[in-house]
Amino acid sequence: MSVDTSSSRRLLWSLRGLTLTLLILHLAAPRLGESAAWGLWPITFFAPAVRGALALLVAALCIPAVTDRLLKVMASRCFTERAPGAAAPTRWFIVLALLSMPLFWALRLVHTRWGDAYILTNAIPLPDPALRLVYTWQAPLTVFWHAKLWALGQRLWQWPDAFPAYAITSVAAGAVYVFVVLQLAWEVGRRRGQRLLVAGLLLSLGAMQLFFGYVENYTLPAVAIMIYLWLAARTLAGKTPLWAAAAALGLANALHPSTLNLAPSLLILTAASARRIGWPRALLQTAVPLLLIGAGVIAFMQAGGHGIQALLTSDRPGGGDARWLVPLWTTSTRWEHYTMFSWGHLVDIVNQQLLSAPVSLAVVLLCLGFWRQTRHLTRPAVGHTSDATVAPDAVVHTPGVTTAPDAVGHTPGVTTAPDAVGHTPGVTTALDAVGHTSSVTVARDAVGHTSGVTVAHDAAGHAPGVTVALDAAGHTPGVTTAPDAAGHTPGVTTAPDAVGHTSDVTTAPDAVGHTSDVTTALDAVGHTPGVTVARDAGDAAPKEGPGPAAATYVRFLAVAAAGSLLFILLWNPDYGGQRDWDLFSLSSLPLTALAGVLLGQVLTEERARLEAALPLIAVSVFHTAAWVFQNTQPWEWPK
Repeated sequence: MSVDTSSSRRLLWSLRGLTLTLLILHLAAPRLGESAAWGLWPITFFAPAVRGALALLVAALCIPAVTDRLLKVMASRCFTERAPGAAAPTRWFIVLALLSMPLFWALRLVHTRWGDAYILTNAIPLPDPALRLVYTWQAPLTVFWHAKLWALGQRLWQWPDAFPAYAITSVAAGAVYVFVVLQLAWEVGRRRGQRLLVAGLLLSLGAMQLFFGYVENYTLPAVAIMIYLWLAARTLAGKTPLWAAAAALGLANALHPSTLNLAPSLLILTAASARRIGWPRALLQTAVPLLLIGAGVIAFMQAGGHGIQALLTSDRPGGGDARWLVPLWTTSTRWEHYTMFSWGHLVDIVNQQLLSAPVSLAVVLLCLGFWRQTRHLTRPAVGHTSDATVAPDAVVHTPGVTTAPDAVGHTPGVTTAPDAVGHTPGVTTALDAVGHTSSVTVARDAVGHTSGVTVAHDAAGHAPGVTVALDAAGHTPGVTTAPDAAGHTPGVTTAPDAVGHTSDVTTAPDAVGHTSDVTTALDAVGHTPGVTVARDAGDAAPKEGPGPAAATYVRFLAVAAAGSLLFILLWNPDYGGQRDWDLFSLSSLPLTALAGVLLGQVLTEERARLEAALPLIAVSVFHTAAWVFQNTQPWEWPK
């Protein structure tokens, strides 16, 4: 294994410190009390011996010798590295998604404590059909789906309430979520460490509780958000049209309006697509799906007798008091629990993050803290191109990369403008008696060859044994010779293409993995598809660039995460932070995707990625296992 850079080492130790800090907080939760630490409280449902033993197992993954041994076992038995650019193993993803369903069902939630679960399970099956909850602007398509599924179940199996309808939908949605997360991880990662970070963090979230038979209106929107994030990555990679990502966001909005906070992120995709397809088409593909879905929802609700009038009156947003935002200075209704700058508000925000996504925000902040040392997304460090997005120059080379000249003295991929006789302007060379340049090394001539390969010349400056008339540029017309070491045919003049390359010439890759004198189509990040770039001196294995446009996708996820976090900060939870945890749980999805992608790029060595993934995923599983277990325990509403 390779030796990591000092910045990667420091970041790794910071991540281990984060893991240990979370373990200590979990073990201290019983002393802190539920009101102050409700985001950690699920761990108290494990027996003290169980949580202590599990904490020790997770802490062991912070010891380098342990992770080294484990990684060797995983490398020999568990992982088979696939070549970058290989097709996703979709069949295996489907198998894993289907296998997750029995787990989701076996550990499903058994009570109605959280959110509007009690109202939903009892209002949908009201005896009077006119009073049944079928249409609501709070979650238009979601509630309608569960109401119709309950009606079917009641006719076929006499379901007494809507609990089974929500449980079945939750488990099925969980399988789709698993499949989409695996597809997203494959799309944005080029090495197994990158994929493990993205998939592992997204599949170990506390928000995964939504798929364990959860009763509320957030399971389907969570799947729609993940589809949106996946299609966004494919859009930036040029594999999926922009309208598909816009339609996925529109579907999420129709399932639950709280996802409107993701709308600004769509503008990042629009701007990126406009550079490829033009602004008119990009704007059209952005607006049309949203308008069609929005108009369809309005027409659907109007047809159900619950149209715009209801949205503006009885079914207005804002809950029981129709107040959307946390009050700034004073509370005035029983649905307001604190003011914006109060200690109670801060405690709820921290606990919400701990419950839904215990490591995600901290990982993002740590990556940003090390950004100035790594800078792998903004420019190459010391001329390296690994895992960095840089603007390619005119000949598709990565600026700042120094390559060794090939066997005939060519610098691969460097094109200079030759003068009228094929010489490079500004180069002074000694001329022989007839004005030829003999035995002098100069830059390439008009066909991209390096003049000045040292040979013995005769008195007239010609190559011995060749008696021919020379053309104006000093070449020998009509002579076919064997290609040189770089694959060029000396003395053959070919028309250079737009960037000065010689068309139709196939050569071996140069020192940085580029094919000299070959023009190929670039992918979304400006890389030549299928090309392996030069690795850093300390890395034993090549470091692959990310799939979609790395910097653009990070900006997209950052805007999506910022919109979600702003929603958490501003929106008033009518039931308080703990009971309304699910309302804010959706924010963990773009934030965690950002954490996984960002960490996979800041840590450029594959070994470092795997070392970071193990403790972070383990502590998340430790936390989420307790949270899921808590909800398998019976709970009754106070009498």
